[in-house]
Amino acid sequence: ETALLGLCVSQNFFLTAFFLMVVTLPFFLLIAMFGEKGEDCSYRFLTLNAVSHGLILILLLLVYVSGESHPLPNELGMLLLIGAFVLRLPVWPLHGWFMDLSRSSDATLLAAATGGLVPVLLLTFVKLATSLFSAHLENFSDAFAVVGSILMVIGALGALGEQHFRSFAANLSLWMVGAV
Repeated sequence: ETALLGLCVSQNFFLTAFFLMVVTLPFFLLIAMFGEKGEDCSYRFLTLNAVSHGLILILLLLVYVSGESHPLPNELGMLLLIGAFVLRLPVWPLHGWFMDLSRSSDATLLAAATGGLVPVLLLTFVKLATSLFSAHLENFSDAFAVVGSILMVIGALGALGEQHFRSFAANLSLWMVGAV
């Protein structure tokens, strides 16, 4: 909870990167302890988050090294940011860990993931994208619209075909990521 609140109120990129890394451990432990397929799902979650942390650290180093004499390559920076959050959020086709979590976890863990983790990560992505690359977001707007539309269709169709509420909630989270 503290790490999620830290993500919401962090004022600079360094603190945001720090809290992005801190939020991984509690969710890893919760998934490992309270899921029926806990180990498999938690290790996939941890692996995807480790790669995401690597991309965030590369971006952090690029932002730190860049300055007036060496401006940050905006396309590369934005692609690193998008890649880091695609790995962390339930985005098709890398959302398998999230669907396994929905099928095999406790209802409170699913509520924490769908009602806490996913919206805060979306907020963090929007906050970082607008603060670091606000002048170049227009270049990526068409790609965001296409991917968001695809995610909304996949999430809506998946939610319509589900028999269980947990899988229905997970597909709605997939739809929510596309809507934002």
